[in-house]
Amino acid sequence: MKAVCVTDCQRGRRFYKKGEHAEVVEGQPLPAHFAWPGTNGFTLEGDPMPTPKHERILVLGDSPALLSDLAAHDLRGECSVMAVNRAPFRWQRRVDFWASLHGSHFIESQWLDIWMRCPWHEDATPHIITGRRFVGLTRGYSLVHCDMPGGSAYLAIKAAGEMGYKQIFVAGVDAKSPGYAHFAQPLRHLAASLRKSGSTVVAVSGALMEV
Repeated sequence: MKAVCVTDCQRGRRFYKKGEHAEVVEGQPLPAHFAWPGTNGFTLEGDPMPTPKHERILVLGDSPALLSDLAAHDLRGECSVMAVNRAPFRWQRRVDFWASLHGSHFIESQWLDIWMRCPWHEDATPHIITGRRFVGLTRGYSLVHCDMPGGSAYLAIKAAGEMGYKQIFVAGVDAKSPGYAHFAQPLRHLAASLRKSGSTVVAVSGALMEV
């Protein structure tokens, strides 16, 4: 399959200019800096990104600090909710979006099946945001180009910005812990980039990331 280069980049020994095409093995993840032709470089496959119903969105990571982060802050008012990886099973409330860099978990790990058997799903399946192509889901999801190694939280925050949310609150993403520290720098760069485009990333916990 042909993928189009969205920014000048080096891939192996070959330098690609923006707009050039490269061959990608069907079923394999897109290389960084590439998108499927006919897209804007962000939503690559699946359904169009949903239109925000509110100006604010709460992004829930799945670190052990999630519930304590939320308990320490009072987020009043209407906002959308995007959960990352296994966070919906700890949140146990309505979720509008569900993000994971590795979309195969929704099918192979039966996340969607488990979710629909939980009493809090409100007869609704969250819109899925993923960064990798996978077989088994034909609608209700958007594939988003993740251009830096920032993990699933990076993907979720980027998708929220691309959808047009003005305030993005983040909880349960402990980027300073040993297991996640290498994601801190990409998250900081992303927050700065979104700020330039009119969206503000707010760390709900003091241990999240410096923004």
